[in-house]
Amino acid sequence: MSEAIGQPWPENTHRLRLGGVEFDLRYRSVHRKGREHELSQRCFDLLLLFLREPHVLHTREEIFRRVWSGVVVEDANITTSIWMLRKALGEEAKGWIRTVSKQGYVFDPPAVLEPVTVTDLVAAEPLAVPVPDVPSAAGAPAATVAPTRRHSAAAAVALLLIGALLLAAFAWPLEPSAPRRVVLVAVPDNAVQADARWPAELLYGWIEWQLAAYSDRVVLADAASERDRNDVVVLLSVAMPVGRDGEWQVRAHLHDIHGDESVDRGSTQERLVGAIDQVSRVVVQHFAPDTDTAAAPSLTPLENAVAPDLVRAIAAEQHDRWSDAAALYRRVLEAASEFGFARLRLAVALTELGQSNAAQAELALAERWVASLPAAMQPLPRAQMLAIRQDYPAAAQQFGELWTASRGVRPDLRLAEAENLRRAGRSRDAQERLSGELPAAPAQALPWLIERAEAELANLDLAHARATAAEAVKLARVLGWDQGRARATLLLADAMSWSDLPIDAALYDDAIAGFGASGDRLGLRRARLLRELGETGGDGAISDLDELLAEARAAGNAAIEVDALRRVGLHDLRRGEVHEAQERFKQAEAVAESTGDRSLEREVDADLLRLDSWRNDFGAVGRRLAALRAAPLQGRAAFVAGMAAARLQLRRGQYEAALTTLDVAEEQLRTSQARSLPPIAAGLACTRAAVFLRQGRMADASTAISACNTPQLPFYAARAGILQARLSVLAGDAGTTRRMLLGLQDSPLLRPASQVENWRLAVEFVPLLARFGDTPRAAALIDTLVAAAVSSGLAAIETDARLVAAELALTRGELAETQAELRRVDELAPADDWEARQQLQSLLVLLLRAQGRAADAWQQLGALHGAARERGDVLAELQLHSLAGPRLAELCAAERHERLLARSGLRGVAQPWPAASVEQDAAAASFGGAGAGLRVRAVGLR
Repeated sequence: MSEAIGQPWPENTHRLRLGGVEFDLRYRSVHRKGREHELSQRCFDLLLLFLREPHVLHTREEIFRRVWSGVVVEDANITTSIWMLRKALGEEAKGWIRTVSKQGYVFDPPAVLEPVTVTDLVAAEPLAVPVPDVPSAAGAPAATVAPTRRHSAAAAVALLLIGALLLAAFAWPLEPSAPRRVVLVAVPDNAVQADARWPAELLYGWIEWQLAAYSDRVVLADAASERDRNDVVVLLSVAMPVGRDGEWQVRAHLHDIHGDESVDRGSTQERLVGAIDQVSRVVVQHFAPDTDTAAAPSLTPLENAVAPDLVRAIAAEQHDRWSDAAALYRRVLEAASEFGFARLRLAVALTELGQSNAAQAELALAERWVASLPAAMQPLPRAQMLAIRQDYPAAAQQFGELWTASRGVRPDLRLAEAENLRRAGRSRDAQERLSGELPAAPAQALPWLIERAEAELANLDLAHARATAAEAVKLARVLGWDQGRARATLLLADAMSWSDLPIDAALYDDAIAGFGASGDRLGLRRARLLRELGETGGDGAISDLDELLAEARAAGNAAIEVDALRRVGLHDLRRGEVHEAQERFKQAEAVAESTGDRSLEREVDADLLRLDSWRNDFGAVGRRLAALRAAPLQGRAAFVAGMAAARLQLRRGQYEAALTTLDVAEEQLRTSQARSLPPIAAGLACTRAAVFLRQGRMADASTAISACNTPQLPFYAARAGILQARLSVLAGDAGTTRRMLLGLQDSPLLRPASQVENWRLAVEFVPLLARFGDTPRAAALIDTLVAAAVSSGLAAIETDARLVAAELALTRGELAETQAELRRVDELAPADDWEARQQLQSLLVLLLRAQGRAADAWQQLGALHGAARERGDVLAELQLHSLAGPRLAELCAAERHERLLARSGLRGVAQPWPAASVEQDAAAASFGGAGAGLRVRAVGLR
């Protein structure tokens, strides 16, 4: 540390222990749960300050003075170091570092710091090996020029700074098959102005890119990451000439357990790029000796005048400034059109900006250059090309193979595999690839977090998506990455929206500002559209859509075009504007089909599937399900398909098939590691409870209702309440039902003015409301729902609402109105909609009895009872038993009837509504015989 501070532990202490965490003072590392996390020097100095002075407020100004004394750094350095410290401490201990708003930090551990005794460390004591001297220029190749005194002094200072780095390079030999870990270290020449440091940065960037392409041989390690004693340390420097006749000195020094190697090239100003290229070739060949040097990529197309633009473009990429990167690569290509590296990177930058057409054009020009690379270098750029061409399954497979070849130590390859898996529709697999700890480097951790949030959102794992996106927003602010912050902010807004949580407009404003600052015009317009969709709620046209669609179409970004159309379609659907929604979905479907991108088509298919289901188009639902299931499903597509298929089977009375479908969908949502389910699986549990009710499995239904009741998802919490109330009614527990209805009746989800998704809840709630006496409110509510469903063209909701309306009309003795409602239901309900037709025919039995047509009613009852028994619909069977009255023995054996009641517990089925009766004329004969009086009971509870 820059400022001497007295230490509260013995002088020869090697390790300290604090709870379950140990700190190694010799190797700047944190040890917890058997893992070692090495810290950078400044980060470790900050840790020492905290360890020496716990429970004390350390202001940011004090930390700068004591840890970064005499060094000019940005304020973000402290924030980044705190982030890395917390990451090293782990989930359980990161809270020891408390942030005091606008002041500083307090290190507040719950335990007392204690030294680890020497006897604990003897067995693990490493072999002390002297640090070798870096060879002087005299030992370099003949083409080198001995450095001047100034250069030697700068090198000496640099070596002092990285002495500990070199010490760690001595150890036992590597496994022959393991990739070699390489630490690239740029040795700065502080005498050079910042804008003249491009040669050193070019040397570093060019070697870094080439070594990264050899994923099976080389792993690039961050200089601040955990240290491996087998690392190969490569020191890179470019020194300016001294004097008018001096030369530039381009140097690379390689140090590993086998010894040292130095490469020096002297050069004039005009040939500087060529000298950098020569040194790069030697370094790369050291790690890939079998590479054909003639095929190695070359910097020679570049001239000195444009080389700084290439350096700035690479730096812009690393800082997530893709618009700047694209502009700079274009400038490079204007001067060096044959420089394939810039062509490929431009295609990547354009893809990040959503400019798919332009990216494809650049890729076509880069193809020949990639084909000319050494064979061992080609897999990585080819995987990138597959992703740019939107062949996501092939790209995911190739990135996965590259990650395996790297022995699983290249987080960038794992991230690329996960992103392409998600785009290929395998969001669950993508989420699993990104589970576990984050990469150590913040610059790698941010895209990891963003992609993890994308996968979690695609899997409807909303709570985790919110937490991950929020963490990404914070880290993006630390790094100062505008586009990354904007992307993470929109993901956070999406996760909140799906969770039915209120969203502050400032969230969208922050995303808009971030996209604007990064030059991402498509991102900016998309953020504006999402803000408008959030603000309009249920009213107003969407003015930002056309501009976004036009720009996305011009850019060739089908993904943004489809996303925008889908979002507006869903917005229309929630408002009950079904025809408008269908038009948007059809437009999105056409765009997706034109790209051949099956993942985009699946997203639209899932939306159209929901719409077909609401329209009661069983045929369309079946066809769309078949199309969706042509490939394995995961995430949202699996959930939507599973829900739609199970609901279709439930309506058809195919109960065991419905349960199997729900089990499959649940398995598709479940992660293979923790075997956990996202909260959205509550929807599957709700449907499972409805199936169990039809089968008379009350205990199973109760268990499923508990799983359905998910407080963080209000829709399913309300659905669980309604199901529980129905369960209580059917069990004959009127007291519990009344208490539950009191808790439900004021829910905003049950109002007709709410979103369309909630109309189905209201339809299920109304019969319960009427059964317990509030028939006027029930009638008013159902009339409003029928009108809304008719206006919107939602036949499924209209069918169920009219059945309730017919039931209410029958209890009032309005036979003509009852008959009219049933006739309309008969027109709406598909022929194989067992649930609707069973309810319709049960009401028809009552209507026929009320009209004095006892024989017709009995015939209808018998046929319906046989169909219910055949399907295993215990609820319907017992409801029909209650209608048979004294002739029950003719319909069903008494033994079977009692067995069904005992096994199911559905003893409330036969109980009439106290207020739902209508006295009929004696001429309206009952099943008991002509002339008997009839009290019509609406027992067809849904």
